Parts: sequence; structure tokens; C-alpha cells
Amino acid sequence: GALVNMKDKKTIYIKQADKKNRKINITEDSVVIEIIDDLKIDNIKTNIIFADNINVDYIYLFNNSDKTLINEDRNIKLGINTKIKNHYCYLNGNIVLNIQHNLDSQAELDSQGVFLADGENRFSVQEKNYFSYPNAQGNFLVQGVAKDQAKASYYSSLIIEQAAKKTVAKLDMSAILLDSQAKINLVPALKVIQNDVKASHSAKISRLDKEQLFYLQSRGVSANEAEQLLLESMFEQFLARIPDKKTQEQIKNLLAKKLSWKK
Repeated sequence: GALVNMKDKKTIYIKQADKKNRKINITEDSVVIEIIDDLKIDNIKTNIIFADNINVDYIYLFNNSDKTLINEDRNIKLGINTKIKNHYCYLNGNIVLNIQHNLDSQAELDSQGVFLADGENRFSVQEKNYFSYPNAQGNFLVQGVAKDQAKASYYSSLIIEQAAKKTVAKLDMSAILLDSQAKINLVPALKVIQNDVKASHSAKISRLDKEQLFYLQSRGVSANEAEQLLLESMFEQFLARIPDKKTQEQIKNLLAKKLSWKK
């Protein structure tokens, strides 16, 4: 596909939900920014429809100051030959998110999600990605961290239906557990009805790499700083892909604040 110059893309700001049901129609090449920082409404149903033949970066930042447990169903439809890059970031607050993606033929979804669950935050995502038409592509990357008494769970499935010949879909999940009281659950799933496809999935939960930490400490970096550097590098990749510099800075500053914790 033709490369779209960022300068030609319009920036669209989606205000956080002020009612239970909302419909978002995206009809042109754009950078869409949705920031949740003071949400009190629960049980939200969001329908997002991307038109055919468009190229969109969708940035979603959940950084809620309110302690309410937010439940949201997000139903997202990608039009024919539409290319979407998702940048989903969860930093604060309690959320149960049900996401459903439906990809039309030749649609491409490149979805990257990062989460940082700390304190007593509860973070849960159930994601179903439906491929029902031929020649669509999906690339899903989930990375996260849990510390303190936080609980994080992420379930993501690739569902490739009979008509979806030549689908290419990949799902990779990884997370780092920082405290023994924190909990992370990653579940990748694959349901393939059509044989003529390429599909793969993986999941890995680990502690911070002892060797890397040891190496950094041997270079005079304190254990705390070493931990921070390794975590920052995990989020760097996510940040580097965000096209909107202002939002990129905002997330970077929030992360820096969160990652500068003391043991």
C-alpha cells in the first residue's frame, strides 16, 4: 500500500464516554486519540466503524483517576482494504474491557497493547479477533508489567472462519511479574476453521532477567535503576510507534512517574 504521510493525516480527538452507548465512525486517513483519565460511567458500549480503504492510527490511553471498575464493550469493524494501527496503553485505574475486532477482506490490523498494573489495580481484557473474509492480516502484540498487589489478565483469540482464505495472523503476549503478590494471566487462543492460512500464537510470563540486572549492576547502576531501565526499554518500542508526539510525551511522562517507584 502507499505510504501515508503523517502531515496529510487529520488528528481526531475522541472525548471519553459521557453516555452508555456511543458510535464512532472514522471515514478518512487520520490519527485518532482517545484518552480516559476521569471516567465515572460504567457499562459502556462502544461501536467503532472504520470505512473502506483508509489508513488510521488509533491511540487509546486508559489512565483513570477514578477507582470505579469500568466495564466497556468495544466492537470494532475494519472496512475492506483498511489499514489500522492500534496503540493501546493501560496505566492506571480498574477496567474490564471486552474487545471484538471484525476484519473485512484485505483489511490489516497491527495492534500493540501495553499495560502497567500496580497498587491494587485490576486490569482485564477479553479480546476476540474475527477473520471472516479472505486476505486479511492481523498482528497482535501484548506486553505488560504487574507489581504490588495488582491483578492483570489478558485473553486474546484469533478466530479464522471458513471464508477467510489466505489470512495471516500472529499473536504474541509477554509480561513481567515484579512482586510475588502481583498476578498475571495471559491466555492466547487460536480457532482456525480454514486451512489455507498462516497463524501463530505465543505467551510468556517472566521475572526481570537476573543476568541483565546483574550486568547493569556490575556497571555501577543500582538495582532500582537497573530495574527501571529494563522496564523502560520494554515500553520504548511501544512509544516509538506512536505518531502523535504530544501523546507520546504524555505517556512517556506518566510511565516515568510510575516507573520511578522505590522498593
